[in-house]
Amino acid sequence: MTPKWEHFPEFILRSTGFPVEWIQQLRFEKTVQTFHQRYDIERAIEQGITQLKELERADSISNAVLPFWKKARKTMSKRKPIHLELITSLETGGLDSNALDELKRYQINVERLEMVCEESNQVFKEELCLKQRQLQNIFKNVRLQEAVFQQSPSMYKNALLPYLQNSLEKRNAEVKRIERQLISYLQRFCTKNETTSYFGPIQYGKLTNIDEDVTYTISVSGQERERRTFFPYWAVSSLVNVLKVKEVFRPYCSVKLSYLLNKEGSTLYFPHSGKRITLQERYHPLIEGLSHDFQTILELTDHLPWTYEETEPMLSRLESKKWVDIEIPISITEPDALRSLREWLNNPVLPTHPEVTLWRQRINWLWDLKNSYASFPLEEKMNALTQLEQSFTEWTGENPRRSGGAIYADRTLLYEESHGPLDELQIGGTIEAVIRESVPKWLNLCAKHGQEKYEKQQKLAKEIFTALYPSAKEVPYLKFIKDVTQHPEAQIWENRWQNIQTDTEQHVQSFVQKSNDFVVELPNDSPYEFDSDLCWINSPDLMLAKKNDGTYQVILGEIHDTVMIWGWALQFHSDEENLTSQLENKIKSSTMHQPMLNLLSNKRFKIVPFEYPGITAQMSSISNSPNQKIPLAQAKVQCLDNGVAISLPEDDGMYRIYNGELHTMVHSFFALPKAVPFVINTGSFTPRLMMGEVVVQRAKWQIKKENFWDGVYKGSSSELFYAAFKFHLVNGLPKEAFVKTANQPKPFYIDFENYFLLEMWNAFWTDEECTLSEMLPGLNETWLTKGHEQHHTAELRISCFVERGNGHDSSD
Repeated sequence: MTPKWEHFPEFILRSTGFPVEWIQQLRFEKTVQTFHQRYDIERAIEQGITQLKELERADSISNAVLPFWKKARKTMSKRKPIHLELITSLETGGLDSNALDELKRYQINVERLEMVCEESNQVFKEELCLKQRQLQNIFKNVRLQEAVFQQSPSMYKNALLPYLQNSLEKRNAEVKRIERQLISYLQRFCTKNETTSYFGPIQYGKLTNIDEDVTYTISVSGQERERRTFFPYWAVSSLVNVLKVKEVFRPYCSVKLSYLLNKEGSTLYFPHSGKRITLQERYHPLIEGLSHDFQTILELTDHLPWTYEETEPMLSRLESKKWVDIEIPISITEPDALRSLREWLNNPVLPTHPEVTLWRQRINWLWDLKNSYASFPLEEKMNALTQLEQSFTEWTGENPRRSGGAIYADRTLLYEESHGPLDELQIGGTIEAVIRESVPKWLNLCAKHGQEKYEKQQKLAKEIFTALYPSAKEVPYLKFIKDVTQHPEAQIWENRWQNIQTDTEQHVQSFVQKSNDFVVELPNDSPYEFDSDLCWINSPDLMLAKKNDGTYQVILGEIHDTVMIWGWALQFHSDEENLTSQLENKIKSSTMHQPMLNLLSNKRFKIVPFEYPGITAQMSSISNSPNQKIPLAQAKVQCLDNGVAISLPEDDGMYRIYNGELHTMVHSFFALPKAVPFVINTGSFTPRLMMGEVVVQRAKWQIKKENFWDGVYKGSSSELFYAAFKFHLVNGLPKEAFVKTANQPKPFYIDFENYFLLEMWNAFWTDEECTLSEMLPGLNETWLTKGHEQHHTAELRISCFVERGNGHDSSD
């Protein structure tokens, strides 16, 4: 029996902070009307030339007019008007009446085309001026200005503010460059559902059995109801690195053995290399007193025959070799890392000292600033951030901004998240039925694929293990990682892993390739059986397209290989603790036959790393969760009959790692199988794929730039605009789409009726080929309104688990 999926009733709604109408109003409607006229005339000209060629092949051109005809044909090859004298000569010479009529139609169309092109250029110039004013007016919105500032203060100061003061009388290169930057921000703010700042708010909702498809209430203002400011983890780490070496704080810093080595008596063992180091005898009491658990240097000294002044230099030498870590212990899983640092600094155990007082004042000032920042007006935020950046550089010597102004980066010292204005959001009716009935059919296929891929990955892992250690059945995990990644055949193994294909994947690929339809319905009556004991957890993203008749189409976005309704994502939930407990039970139920391990990353960006029920293996970062914790140095790789697994000391279990959106070869050898989609690609065009009532993959096109824009378009170019618009008509491309180019981190929105977006695309498109995907739902199919009937794109993030005990005894 095929295992049964169940969805968790609570979901997260991610939506944009700004309405789609803002970018829709930048369409060049009048210019596009002239483009349609131009395109129709060009088609008529081409059809006429084709008809004339057929008449010529049918010997309708007599020898008497042939010399004149050749001259006319040469002119037509250039799509130029024919001289009237030449037409008269053909007519008086007795040119076939059908050919003469076609020639005159050609002449009329060419002359019309010249007029329409001239009109189109003039309309474009006038409309460009109008749309520039509209773009400028859109960015006069203070909230939008704040969103730009939050993403890039330099962009706000050096580009947006001067643009708002620009008379726009002349669109020179600088104005064009700034508008290209502004449209790149606007398309993201209005079309991308990202919880990356307050302009991408978090909402919560429930999947229920109500009759209505969608119900919700909204606050009177339609604005976010709560905003929180965070000081990034990397910046807290920079402050820690300064504080922990100061003489006054050093005794109260915590010290532990590195998680990457083990202690054997007074000997240090390094699993990655197999080396054992016995330190000089005078270090033996120190080594014996150390463990993988933090204790302050003073606490350690209490158990040693030395003073602090004698102990600290010895520890510093061990720290320089990375054998011990001396830290102010800030958990990588703490959402607000500044809180932990502040609590440490305000501990009354610290001595009365001017430097302690100074740093308490600094961090308390920073804490107060962080907590007040969200309520500041924009100008005050600018001043506060400037002051903070100057202070941070003074305190740490580091650059307070990162990634050179890239649009997707954690750059500034303060960033915000927000809780949106919706209340009592419920999804039911036909939508809930589709999520309950059709989505699991696709998840079954993905799980079948995931199991097949998992088995092949395990086979490759066993082959690699055997090649590395022909006579061993067990090696340290850290040694395995080092030996695999540094092996001469590492790239060969990586390529083999990257190119793993499954029977399920090939079957679906073959099925789709046989179809010539724009929409292909995948067979959904196959059982796609898979082993539920392998543990299946994922978080699908779903979008809803509201059709003209009021019904909804469900579109599947990304499927995450983990539970994304967790931790940081629940920060605004009214009952976070209870919801987390429920999800923990679901995770435990799904993994009840499999011992689980969290592998804590040693890096953190804005989102806190996921840490689920089970044991946590720590590499260098620490966790403050209630999980049992072990140093990674204790983990071993076991070679099994069908692959590899992780084992722990004095434990018979064979452990698997939670996926956690990690996508490396070695991680896949030890992780749970993934019920995530594979990409179907049938070449230059891949159709839209449906399973049941769900769109599981949007239609997409592979496009070469030389076939799209074949010229150099200078200045503000209506020809660039028309070339793109014509290409979309000729090739049947959707008017709205998302484009992925090699040099951009994420897809961006384009509209073939919006010149600014096409100009941006042309600037981004530096490689030969890019991928264009249809936009589902389109901006006119959005269902979420937030005040004043303004529409917003939105995405549901749900969690799915395989029900236990379905088709087998769950107590096995």
